[in-house]
Amino acid sequence: MSAPAPATVSGWGALGWRDDTDAGAKEFGSSVASTITDDSQTFYAVYSRTLTLQYANGGGTGTAPANTTTTQYYNTNPNITSPAITLAANTFTRTGYTFNKWDQGNASSSYTWSIA
Repeated sequence: MSAPAPATVSGWGALGWRDDTDAGAKEFGSSVASTITDDSQTFYAVYSRTLTLQYANGGGTGTAPANTTTTQYYNTNPNITSPAITLAANTFTRTGYTFNKWDQGNASSSYTWSIA
């Protein structure tokens, strides 16, 4: 049996299909013949996108750490993975300042960075 291509979802690339509700890499492409074992079986479309974390110097100088990339998965159940990303060590310096933490851009507040 040939499966149809998953519907288009803005911002996500269609990968294929899964027969569970996990948001993860595809299990099946366009052919699912060998996987149908019951009279009725549900398949969920699987999508992915690449997330890139970039580091800004916040007024400091020096070479930025390399960008960090990861893959996030989404399925039509709907479930979305929130992959953990380890932040790079600070490589910037700024005269008169001590590095405290990475921040998402609002210098007056702290946060826990996560992917939604």
